[in-house]
Amino acid sequence: MRLAKRSNLACRTREMIIRLGRGETIDPAADKFLSECDDSVFLMPQVVETGHGRKRELRYQLGRCMSLRAYLRKGTMNEPWLVDALVDLARALVRMPRIESGRFATVLDLGHVFVDTDARLRLAYVPVRGMAHQDKGSPLKLLKALAMHEGPRHVSPSDRMLRESLRAYVESERQAFSLNRFRAFIKDATGIEVLANGVVRGRLHNARDEYVLRDLTSGNTFCMREGLPVRLGRGDACDVQLVGRPHISRDHASVCIEGDGVTLVDLGSTNGTYVKGRGLLPSLGIRIPIGQVFFLSGDRFRVEKRWEEVCCGQ
Repeated sequence: MRLAKRSNLACRTREMIIRLGRGETIDPAADKFLSECDDSVFLMPQVVETGHGRKRELRYQLGRCMSLRAYLRKGTMNEPWLVDALVDLARALVRMPRIESGRFATVLDLGHVFVDTDARLRLAYVPVRGMAHQDKGSPLKLLKALAMHEGPRHVSPSDRMLRESLRAYVESERQAFSLNRFRAFIKDATGIEVLANGVVRGRLHNARDEYVLRDLTSGNTFCMREGLPVRLGRGDACDVQLVGRPHISRDHASVCIEGDGVTLVDLGSTNGTYVKGRGLLPSLGIRIPIGQVFFLSGDRFRVEKRWEEVCCGQ
């Protein structure tokens, strides 16, 4: 099985192509599931091409989706998104028929799992028997990548706790993945239950409504949540540590998303906090709109809607 991606600039379309290799065939049961699946929220749009009287090629329309690897590189994995991702994966695996030796009919490495414009997982459904690299279909491979992902610092303790719980679960599974144990882990860790028919009991987060603080000077991003103040500075007690910048104070400023704006407070910094060229008085917060650039000394920052940040550079 060979995988390739290409773009048609004339039609402004992007697609991934899986070409079947020698000994690989379309599994009839999986192919039937695909043709009858009326709830394909978790699947990439797919077309099966025929060559020399046999189905030899699978095409997936990527649209505006990006690979999970690219998504995580942008520093967007926090607790609400990770909860949604785990639940989406469990729902997909529950509904998906198994192929030879219990393998799931999908490729689950970071390059071939995708994230759509609603920040939800999309899987490339691969109804192929005789795959040479069956480890690509292992859920543990994907879960381990999520658990071990080292992105920008998370500003909420619950982000770290969930990732540590996922890491412990992956270590306990070793090489023997059990869908029932995975569903039990999700229920214990999040309080959300994925039933055997794919129905979900519990409240899911809306990952699209999350925010990021973008450091425009370094290019790093930091996850934020509405109502949770974030302290910026060089000190160890700061939520966002700006090390190696002597012009920034140990406790320089704090930002907090409140409603449709941001409250920015200077914490008595030496070199000041500025908005539109005007310095803030210490300890007196001001309201700025989301997306407004502000300065800590000479370094630029901005709070953005997370999906607006993710779409950049797609």
